[in-house]
Amino acid sequence: MTRLEGKIALVTGTPQGIGRGIAVALSRASADVALPAQALVAEVVADPGLRP
Repeated sequence: MTRLEGKIALVTGTPQGIGRGIAVALSRASADVALPAQALVAEVVADPGLRP
């Protein structure tokens, strides 16, 4: 179990910039990430390195 597994993060400002980077990093660290921006959802699902 990783440190962020089982944790939920709500990240705002995710379509670009710092918010996007934070959302990607949290997802790669096994956190469940809640995104208010639909644009990033498609990108996260399309990136095989991220957990949808």
